[in-house]
Order: sequence, then structure tokens, then C-alpha cells
Amino acid sequence: MKIGAHCVLFRERITTETTEILTGLAKAGYEGFEMGARFFGVDDKAKLTYALDKSGIELSGLHFGAPFGEFVTNKDTVSQNLLNAAKFLQGLPNKNIIMSSSGFDEVDNIEAAKNINDMALRCGEFGVTINYHNHAGEFENNMAVFKTLVDNAPALKFALDLGWIYAAGLDPAAIVKQYRSKVDYVHLRDTKNRSREGFTEMGEGIFNYPSLMPVLQDALGDNGWAVVEYEDGEQDIQRYIHARAFLRGLGY
Repeated sequence: MKIGAHCVLFRERITTETTEILTGLAKAGYEGFEMGARFFGVDDKAKLTYALDKSGIELSGLHFGAPFGEFVTNKDTVSQNLLNAAKFLQGLPNKNIIMSSSGFDEVDNIEAAKNINDMALRCGEFGVTINYHNHAGEFENNMAVFKTLVDNAPALKFALDLGWIYAAGLDPAAIVKQYRSKVDYVHLRDTKNRSREGFTEMGEGIFNYPSLMPVLQDALGDNGWAVVEYEDGEQDIQRYIHARAFLRGLGY
């Protein structure tokens, strides 16, 4: 299992301070990082390659977001945008698109899931895997949206966000175990409670990481990614340094 850091915390700074941020994460001991296409784009491959060479870190995944409705009413455009992201990943060791969505009550979820499956198959022709990244909504109402994706998008993998699974009232370790064949990528968080506002610094919440990490290691194997995510709060790389030290203290 490889440890990464999600750069969504830095927002547009991942574009203006790419090399500096990646170098800081590499020095902290991260093997990879995730960034959002909405911030960095998918046009300046040379800039990314330069930063990767200078920092010695890998791109673990490229995040891409679109509402569920777009996969029904605007599927050709979304498909092309996903293919552009897939082409951007060519030549890199980790060809992962981390895709998130919303607006599940506004569209036929089965139709959306089937169209997402078609897009996953097309990206697969480029050697790229689409890993669906959840928030709480996919796991509410008896996991209705998540199960719809599992049943109707067999080509899809999942980048499970363990914090949001917990916020939906479920046990993240149990979900990882149950769906391990569909999971090569997870997002790590810590939280003070099950509310959507409970997220806190790694090691300072109630997640039982000494028990959780062996479950992840078993499920993800040597090549899967466990990616620390901070989404809100101070844009301070010390937060990632602290999180990496915490995980290293557990032997990871």
C-alpha cells in the first residue's frame, strides 16, 4: 500500500506552486499525490512532468467531478472531458481518474450508472481506470446510489472516502472488506463524530487507525493507494507532515 496526499486543500496553489508543494509532500514521505483537474487542468503536461521530476513524487490520481445529471443529459461532453483526462495521464505510472458526483435525486440513477460504465470502458482503452469517489450521499438510504453503481457499472472501480462512509453511519472497514475486489484506492480522514462537520486532523479523531490500516493493507496490496485528504481549513503543509508522521508511527 502506497501513501499519498490529496492536494484539494491547496486549491489553485497546485497550479501556481506546483513544484514547491510536491517537493514538500515528497520530503514528508508521501509517495504520491492527487490533484483536481478543475484546478490544474489537463493541458500543461510539461509543467506537471517538470514538477514530478524535480520532486520525486508520483501522481496517484487525477480528480474529475460532474453532477449525475450530466452523465444522462450531457453525456457526450462529459465523455469527451473524461477522455481528455485519460489522455493527460498517458506516460505516467498511475493512470487513475478519481471521479465524484452529486445530484442523485435529479436523474435516473440506473441510466447514469450505465453511461458511467460506458465511459469507464472507453477510458480503459487508454489503460486508465475510473475510480468513483463517494461522499455521504452514495451510502445513505441503504447505500442505494453506491449499490446502483456496483450493479450497473461493472467496469468502475471505487476510491472509497472512509470519512464520508462513516458520516453516512456505516463502518468503513466493513465496506472495504465487502467490496475489496472493487477497491484499489481510498481516501483517509479522521473525525470527531459522524456529522459532516466533524472532520479533524489525522490521529486526533475517533477513527481506530491501528485496526483500520491492516484492513487497508490487506485489501489494497502493495500497489493500491491510501490518500490523506484535507478539504477545508488552513492551507498548511504541516497538516500533511503531521498526518504522514502519524501513519509512519503505525508502521505505514
